This record gives sequence, structure tokens and C-alpha cells, in this order.
Amino acid sequence: MRVCFSFLALIFLFSCTKKEPVHSDEAVVVVNKVKLSTAQFAQALARKLKIFDALAVKDPDNISRATEKIIQDFVVSTLLTQFAQSHGVTVTPQEVLDEMDRVRKSYPDDLTFKASLATDGQSLEDWKNRIGQSLLEKKAVAAMGGANLTTSTDEPLARKYYSDHKEEYNKTAQIHLFQIVVSKEEDALQILQKLKSGFAFEVLAKKFSVSPDARKGGDVGYISKGVVPAFDAAFNLPIGKISGIIKSSYGFHIMKILDKKKPTISPFEHEKNRIIGALRASRQQEAFSKWLADAVKVAKIERNDMVLDQIKVKTVGISD
Repeated sequence: MRVCFSFLALIFLFSCTKKEPVHSDEAVVVVNKVKLSTAQFAQALARKLKIFDALAVKDPDNISRATEKIIQDFVVSTLLTQFAQSHGVTVTPQEVLDEMDRVRKSYPDDLTFKASLATDGQSLEDWKNRIGQSLLEKKAVAAMGGANLTTSTDEPLARKYYSDHKEEYNKTAQIHLFQIVVSKEEDALQILQKLKSGFAFEVLAKKFSVSPDARKGGDVGYISKGVVPAFDAAFNLPIGKISGIIKSSYGFHIMKILDKKKPTISPFEHEKNRIIGALRASRQQEAFSKWLADAVKVAKIERNDMVLDQIKVKTVGISD
């Protein structure tokens, strides 16, 4: 009998000083007077543990890691929300609807979308609220600085980065390679003779080659020089010509070149926007990390370890 765990984890919180369950409204964590209730925590923990099977879901280490991640996320989310409130950062209803529409369009159909919500244990209203919260947090992080600078300010920095990391934008020479690989040199000699007699390279590759690309007639595709040392000798071949026998750790190769691309350097103008975006993202992350460290220092954060220590997980399965 196969057991399918559709609702994998049920979370029970018991007080170590009471016989009855802890009240669902009791605080697990409080951040600057904003609390995460036991009911909210239990729902979040159940979602976190859904990725585990019936045995792993009860592993104390897995429960502990999931618990700490929930607490960490709640602390960060609460502090970001409070930052947004104090700095006039808001999200409009239309922005939420637009983001909901964008996400829904990433699913093949409405049925698949609704099934995804059901699997995650979310109602449409829950999902809408999470979308709104996510947008608010992103806006709050952006408001901390590092992302809203002008191109005129950032372009000199981008040019310096491009100059200092030019090797990142070098594209080495490439060839479009076909090959036949066999394990014995005498087999390679016979195939080479057949090729000289007019047999099609692709036909012989499909019939004799032991390489995975044999099913495509030996078509390896475009490769860059230096990536596979065994192929480097082929870069000296003229287009359309067939090589002699080349020995490598893979066996004995016969190669043919269909096309060549010269080494190039991607110009700064092609890379400018990507570099500027990366530099801004880096500064934004630095600003956020500094803000978070400072915010945690001055925040009043209380956690109810008495409740957290009493977490019990029970699995419920539906057999079919």
C-alpha cells in the first residue's frame, strides 16, 4: 500500500506547565510589540516541513532548522514593515493586482495555479497578502539606498569595473565540431579509410562512434578553445576538412570542423546596463545588511522558548 502525505505535518504546541494545549493566540515571538502567534507559527512550520517525508519530518534537526528560519524571516519581515511605515513606503492595490496577474500568467492555466495554492495550503486571500508583503519589503530595501542612482553617476564606476575585469568579457575562439570516437586505433583507421572513400561523416558517426553525440551524427556543437584539451588540435583544421586520428583519454578521435568563430571582446556598451545593475544590487545588499544589523541591535525581540521547546509533529497520510 502506498501512502501519500497530502497534509504532511500537523503541529502541536503543548505547555510544559499546563495539561491543555497552548492557546493559539499565545505569542511565539514578539518584535517591537508585533507578535507571531502559535497558530501562525504552526501554519508556517507545516509549510516548511512539507518538503520532507514521513520520517524526516519528525527529525529534531529539521524541525529546529525550520523553526529558526521562520523566526528569522518574521523578525526581518516585521522590521522591514516598520521601516516602510516610518519612511512612507507603501504599495498600492493596483501594484498588488499587477504582480498577482504577472505571477498567474507564469502558470499554464488557472487550474494549475489553484492546485499550486492548495498544495501550499494557501487561500487566494492569503496569497494576495503575501504578494503585498513581498512588494512592500522589496520597496523598503530599495529605499535604503544603492539602487536609485543615475546612469551618469554609475557609468564611470561601470567603466572601471569593465576595465578591471576585461577577461570576463573575452569570448575565446570557437569551432563547430563533429567527431567520431572509438576505443581501438585499428577501428579508427578503418573508419578514416571509409571517410576518404566518400562515406558520409554523420552516417559513420551514428554507426560506429561510442561518444554520446553519436546519435546526432557526431555533432558536438560549438566549443571554446581550452575547455576540452582533446579538441584543441581541431582548431587548426580548415573548415570542412577531416582530421587524422587524434588520441585522448576518451579513445581515438576523428574530427571535422563545420564552422569557426574568431575570439571577440564584448564591448562596454553591450555590458554597461548589466554591470550597472550588478553594482547597484551589490550596494543595495550592503545597505540592507548594515541596516538590518543596526535594526536588530535596537529592536525589542522576545521569543517564547518554553513554547518552542514543546513542538510536536504528527504526520497524517491518505492511503491509495
